[in-house]
Amino acid sequence: LLHISGKRQEQVNPSILVVMVESCKVMMSVGSLLFESGVANALAQLASSRFAVLLRQYFPAAVLYAAYNNLMFLNLKNISPTPFMLLRSSKLLMVAVVWQRWFDTPISRTRIMSMVLICAGIIFNNLGKEPTASGSSAGDDDGGGNFQDIVNIMLVIVQMACTVGASVYNESCLKGTKRDESIHLHNASLYLTSIAINFVLAYSRDPEAFASPSSNSEAFTALSLSIVFFYSIGGIATSFVLKHVDSVSKDVTGALEMPISAVISYFLFDIGITLRLVASIFMVTSGTAIYAMDDRFSKRYLPPFFTVVKGDANIANHEDNNKDQV
Repeated sequence: LLHISGKRQEQVNPSILVVMVESCKVMMSVGSLLFESGVANALAQLASSRFAVLLRQYFPAAVLYAAYNNLMFLNLKNISPTPFMLLRSSKLLMVAVVWQRWFDTPISRTRIMSMVLICAGIIFNNLGKEPTASGSSAGDDDGGGNFQDIVNIMLVIVQMACTVGASVYNESCLKGTKRDESIHLHNASLYLTSIAINFVLAYSRDPEAFASPSSNSEAFTALSLSIVFFYSIGGIATSFVLKHVDSVSKDVTGALEMPISAVISYFLFDIGITLRLVASIFMVTSGTAIYAMDDRFSKRYLPPFFTVVKGDANIANHEDNNKDQV
């Protein structure tokens, strides 16, 4: 949808878009809460002291997500797509390290190798692309360009760190949900806080966008509203994934966006599929399949080096449980 929007030359203000997405998420969360709990019970939950606690609890995650959104627009403007995608591929390994430390849960070598394979596939695909012109002054001959390149790279790393920290922190909050507490209440608190933070940041960056709403008519076209809707659905779905699975699995399966996008682009935009892309897709899908491999299968068919993780009694003692596993 964003690609179609660019081809139609519809210039949607990113500040307005972010606030619209967060507002849509709040409406979806509150609507789901009303449907799930009933009007009276839902309003009681929204007016309770527990909701005020959740607003404070999700404030760090909202700040990190807001920083990620704003850095994304800045980095896409100042750095070419190829190095951006190469640096972005490090997010998967970053979230694995942080998640393992935060939850004190070891990750088997099988899954670590699968994540390395996925990152290698993403890097291999982007290494063959020519960098496009960026908005930075990287081409200056006075030496300032090299310093600006370093700053841009550091900003991308900070952007990835923000989304990794927000994802892991959000997962810990969602998994700490009380048994009788709705996940939609948690989502509403996160997105309501996000609206306030993103509005302040967006207004400070581009006050004219909010001063003259008539100049943002393109934000309310059918295409723009479709973008907002699908972004919102993705955000809501992410909360369920974080609650019932984990942040690492979310990012591993998220790597499948590359082969899916390639197929869709081939049919919709007549963008050719190269041999390099096929090899990258194979690496990414293979890594995802290995990651999703059942532990019993991996322990049965892979050497112990790939399955034994120090400190994990269930994995370290797999030889004693071979009969039960079979």
